[in-house]
Amino acid sequence: MLAQTRMVLFALASCMLALAAACPKFESPAVSTQCTKQFTKCKLPDGPLGVCAEVNCAKGEAGPCFKCMSQH
Repeated sequence: MLAQTRMVLFALASCMLALAAACPKFESPAVSTQCTKQFTKCKLPDGPLGVCAEVNCAKGEAGPCFKCMSQH
C-alpha cells in the first residue's frame, strides 16, 4: 500500500512538473513614458501607470499631441 501511494505521488509530481514546464511564460510588455497613441498605457514620471490622452499641442507643434495622465 505504501509503495502504491508513493508511486501515485511521484506520478502526480511528475505531471505537475511537466505541465509547469509546458506553460508559456507571461511577460508584460515594457510600458513607455512617451505617448504616441490615445488610450494606451504609459508610465507617469513618479512611477504609477497612466493612460495616454490627447491634449492641445504647444504653439507651432504638429498634432496630434498626447500626454500621460493619471488613471485616477
